[in-house]
Amino acid sequence: MSSAVLDVGGDVFDRLQEVNMDPGALRPYRCADGKVRVSLLTNKRDTKTGKRLRKEYVVNASTTMTKEAWLMFDKEVIDVAKAKLTLWNKLRGVGTLTIPDGMGVTKLEQQRRGDITPATISMDGLRQGEADIPEYDDITLPLPIIHKDADFGARDLAVAKRGGQPLDTVNLRLAGQMVSLAVEELTIGTRTFKHGGSTVYGYTTFPNRLTHTITSPAAGGWTPATIKTEIIAAIKKLIEQWHNGPFDIIYGLGWYSAMQASYSTLYDSETTADVLRKLDKVASVEMSDLLSGYQIIIAERDPVVQRAVVGMDITTVQWDSHGGMKKHYKVMCIMVPQFRADIAGQTGILHANVSG
Repeated sequence: MSSAVLDVGGDVFDRLQEVNMDPGALRPYRCADGKVRVSLLTNKRDTKTGKRLRKEYVVNASTTMTKEAWLMFDKEVIDVAKAKLTLWNKLRGVGTLTIPDGMGVTKLEQQRRGDITPATISMDGLRQGEADIPEYDDITLPLPIIHKDADFGARDLAVAKRGGQPLDTVNLRLAGQMVSLAVEELTIGTRTFKHGGSTVYGYTTFPNRLTHTITSPAAGGWTPATIKTEIIAAIKKLIEQWHNGPFDIIYGLGWYSAMQASYSTLYDSETTADVLRKLDKVASVEMSDLLSGYQIIIAERDPVVQRAVVGMDITTVQWDSHGGMKKHYKVMCIMVPQFRADIAGQTGILHANVSG
């Protein structure tokens, strides 16, 4: 533990600038010896996990929070928030790109590469093959901060500390849930974010996604076999673009009754969703209540096609105002979806919907 005092006083931005934008500077805690410390990332890494190690520093900031109080806040806020990240957690399971020191990075730049010509086939290998230089272009993904605030008066914290009554963290829990909802909405596409000519797209707004028309289960003559046939045709479209799965199927709330109903009139028949799960190349079939109506997303489970970009996991930070009489808390993260196509515009994302 360092004995030197680290200067993280002043405005929020000044405190972050002092420590290379590490949000740990906004999570001070008071120790048993009366000193206030923060835990900051170092340049050293764990030899087993490769993750950057943290070090405690004595600071000149003020706080009534203890380390245990921060742990309680994390359990009350962050654990609840992360549990709401259904679509995001699925995306993160496909692939994750972690941006070190994400607070200091505002955009992700990458290149898209085009195809090259086929390999040469000959009997002796002496025939001159065709040497290609792949075509590239650049795309940019903005990395916004998703955040929601909650405030407490210094007296509220003082009463809780004396044991008069537990601190009501409902506002913080709600803030965490709103942050999670925003991440989910960005992922599905019901919200977008634009900055500097670039956009964060979701499944339903990604410009290069394939589209496919399906029949509403409310239409006359519809049977569970109808959606099975249409899903097979949609997957075939993706395979024709050299995306061979496996695929996750996400269906909208309007499909819930049809997906849970028996596939046939036979006794103890499987549900329609069960039948779709058994299709070749299908990895999962799940509902999202953020996907309205009869929309369906089919996404290849490949980080080349879709991945989560994380500049900062959900965290809670704190700062003072009014001479320390008001404590401000912000639940925040840098977590955005990234959907990708090759330079020809081909991708493994398909968006199906009913006509009209």
